[in-house]
Amino acid sequence: MRRLPLIVAAAFALVLFSSAGSLVQADTTFTPSGAVTFKVDHDAKTITATVKLAFYNRSCGVGQSCDAPVGDVARIVRAIEAMWNTGQKVKCYTFSVVVDGRTVSSQADAGRNEVDVGLDYGPVPVRAFVHGEYNVATTTDPLSGSPDNRIDPVHDPASPTTWPGRTYDQTYAHEFGHILGLDDNYDPARPGFPVPGTSDDLMFRKQGDVTAEMVKRVVERSGQVELEDLECGWTTNADTPLGTVRGTHCEGLGGEWTINGDEKLLSRGTVTSLWNVTIDPTTLAGKFRHEKIQDIKPTITTSNQKGSARIVKGQDGRVTMTLDAGPIRMKATTPFGSRTITVQGEEQEFIWEPDDGTACPDG
Repeated sequence: MRRLPLIVAAAFALVLFSSAGSLVQADTTFTPSGAVTFKVDHDAKTITATVKLAFYNRSCGVGQSCDAPVGDVARIVRAIEAMWNTGQKVKCYTFSVVVDGRTVSSQADAGRNEVDVGLDYGPVPVRAFVHGEYNVATTTDPLSGSPDNRIDPVHDPASPTTWPGRTYDQTYAHEFGHILGLDDNYDPARPGFPVPGTSDDLMFRKQGDVTAEMVKRVVERSGQVELEDLECGWTTNADTPLGTVRGTHCEGLGGEWTINGDEKLLSRGTVTSLWNVTIDPTTLAGKFRHEKIQDIKPTITTSNQKGSARIVKGQDGRVTMTLDAGPIRMKATTPFGSRTITVQGEEQEFIWEPDDGTACPDG
C-alpha cells in the first residue's frame, strides 16, 4: 500500500470543525519522523542505526495498568540487538543497531518520533505484525536497494503494529527488519521458498540469519547513507606486456602508500620494483622512494630514486598519484666488477581505484 502525502495530515493534525459546529478529531495516522536514524563514523568505519520504539500493553483490562512490562521490553530489546549486531559489514564498515525502547501506557502515548508496538498477552496467540507502507513504490521488489522500496512504519490507531508479548527471539528480530525498511522474502509463486536471488535469511524464516545482503539493503534503502561515501581504501592494478604493478592502501588519504612491481623478462631474468610514498593528509603532497632490482644473470642492476609526490582525489572517488621526475642512481654488478651511473628519470602516474571492501575488509 502506498503511503499518501502527509503534509496536511501531519501539519494540521489538531482539531477540525464540522459544518454543524461539532468537533471532529483530525486524522491521527502518520509516519513517525526520526524514529530510524543512521550515523556513519568514517574514522571508526561503522554504520549505526538507532531505532526508537514505544511499547504498550494491548491486553490490559479496565482499571489495569497498560504499561508494557519493563522486563519484557528489556528482553525484546536484547533479543533484537543480539541477532542484528553480529559484525556484518557494508563494504568495510561494520553495521550495528541500537534499540531505544521504552514503555508507555497506550499507543497514543508514543511520540511522533517513535514506532509504537503493542504487545499482546491474550489467550489466543496473535501473528506478529508491523504496519508498514512503501515509501514511494506501489509494488514490492525485495531485492531493490532503492529508498522508494523502503518499508516505513506507520502509526495507525485502526491497524496498530502488534507483537506477541512472548514469542521467539527471532520473531522480534524479523519484525524489526520491517521497521528497518525490509520486505519479506517469500516467493508467492513458490510457497515455502524465498524470492530467487535472496538468501534463506531471517526475512524469509525465523531460523535464518541476518545476512550481509540484508544489511546492505537496509543501508541502501535508508536514503541516509550513500555507499560511494564509504571509503575503505584504494587499489592500483596495471598489467603490462612485461609484468604487473599492484598496490593497496587501506587508510585515509594520508600515510604510507606502497606499490609493488614484478616484471618477467622472458627466460632471461626478473625485474622487481618497490615504491614507498608518504603523503601528508593536509596538503596531499609528500615524498617517494623507488627501488628497482633487475636480475639478468650474470648482471644485477639496482636503481634508486627519490623525489616529490602528490595525489588528487577525483569526484568519482579515484585517486591520481603523480611522482615527479628525478635523478636515478643505477649500479650494475657483474662478475668482473661494478659500475654506477646517474640518469634522469621521468614523471610517473598511478591511478588508484576505490576499493569495494574486498581488499580492505577491515578498513
